[in-house]
Amino acid sequence: MKNKKLEHIKTTGFKTPKNYFEGLDDSILNQAKLSSKIDTNGFKVPESYFENLDTKVLDAVKTQPETKVIKLFNWKKAASVAAIAACMVLAFNLFFGSEDQISFDDLELTSIESYISEEDFTNEDFASLVTNDDISIYDFSELSITENTLENYIIENTTVEDLITD
Repeated sequence: MKNKKLEHIKTTGFKTPKNYFEGLDDSILNQAKLSSKIDTNGFKVPESYFENLDTKVLDAVKTQPETKVIKLFNWKKAASVAAIAACMVLAFNLFFGSEDQISFDDLELTSIESYISEEDFTNEDFASLVTNDDISIYDFSELSITENTLENYIIENTTVEDLITD
C-alpha cells in the first residue's frame, strides 16, 4: 500500500452516476404529487380487532398442547456409572497397590522443620511430648559446648531487655 498523505489527496472518493442530479428535481416533485393524491396508506385494520385481541392470544396460548421433554442427561445413570468407576478404582488400589509402606524415616528433615516452624507450637507443646524416660543424664554428660557457640546462641536468641531484666 502506498503511503499517501491526506493533504495531497485531491478527490473525495465518492462518485455519482452520470446525469443523476439533472432528473432529481422532477422525480422529487412527482413523488410529492403522488403522495398528496393518496388518502390512505393501504393498510386497514378490521373493526373491533384490538378489542378481542387479548382473548384470542390467551386462547391460542392455552390450547397449545404441552411438548414432551426428552432429557439428554440422566443423573441417575451418571451417578451409578460414577459409583461403579469409584469402586473399581478403589479395588484396583487395594489389591494392586504398591507394597511400600511410607514410614517416618522417609520424610525429609527440612519438611518436618518447615511444618514445625509454620505451626503455632509453644514450648509446652513440645515438653508434653517428652517424658522423663526419654531424657537421661548420660545424654548431656558427653555434650560439649564451646564458649563461642554459647555466645552466638545468646546473641541470636535474646534481646538486651531480656539480659537486663534477668
